[in-house]
Order: sequence, then structure tokens, then C-alpha cells
Amino acid sequence: MMDNELNAKKVYDAMISVLDQRGWHYETEEEMIIRLKVKGEDLPIDLVIVVDKEKQLLQILSPLSFEISEEKRVEAAIAICAININLLYGSFDYNFDKGNICYRMIVPLEDSEIGNGLLDFLVSCICSLVDDYNDKLLALGKGYIDINEFIKRLK
Repeated sequence: MMDNELNAKKVYDAMISVLDQRGWHYETEEEMIIRLKVKGEDLPIDLVIVVDKEKQLLQILSPLSFEISEEKRVEAAIAICAININLLYGSFDYNFDKGNICYRMIVPLEDSEIGNGLLDFLVSCICSLVDDYNDKLLALGKGYIDINEFIKRLK
């Protein structure tokens, strides 16, 4: 194996170890992809963890389990911007045409020592962030609150 493959395999194995230590159930796929669902406070949290050996990146994705209705998509775009401006790690990606939202965090593998402690932190960070915002975004998307109420709830 080349150095890139060894480095990626090391990070992948460490992530599996972190998930095992948490007692979480997950599915693995070829090409170092891990899928799991975590119980959130209000809504379940889907996680897709990808270790990309070619690009030397760790991607942790959390697609939200709902779509924003067409009539609420402009408000959702404003809401995503309001959230992202204050995030330290990662961001919410928004597909305006489909109304899909996905939280994404990317960590480069090159020249970095990624161990269990950092991976555990990243998983905790994503779960916490998604859990904080998914119910607010759902309420906005369903029309239970408007953008002004959404912004007030962020403060």
C-alpha cells in the first residue's frame, strides 16, 4: 500500500474504534464509507463518514431527514446563512432546487495526526450541531415559524 492508502486506512480504523467504544451500530461499505443513525433529542441524526484516500480527506456528512417545501426555500436559504456565519467547524450545505440540507465537515488527512480523541470530538461536534438546528430548520420548512422567529431562536 502507498502512504496515502496507509494513512487513510489508519484514520478509517480509528473511526471504527471510536464508534465501537461508543457502542454505536453502523454499516460499512467498500471504499471506507461508514453509515449510521444516532438518536437525537428531537429527530434522528444520519451520519455518513467517508475516508477518501485519493483526496486525503475525512468527510463527515449528516443529511437532514426532511426537505424544505418550495414556498419556504428562500427563507431556508437565509436561515442556512444565519447558521453558517457562526459555525466554527463545518457548514450546512443547501440544495435550493431540491430543498435538501446536509451538514458537512471535512478534515484533511495529509500531514496531520488524526487520532481517536480528535475523531471522537468531531463526531460529538457534528451530532450536537445537527441536533441543535435540525428541529428549528424543520419548523421553518413546515411553516410552523417564519424566518424572523427562526433568527430570534438562534440568539
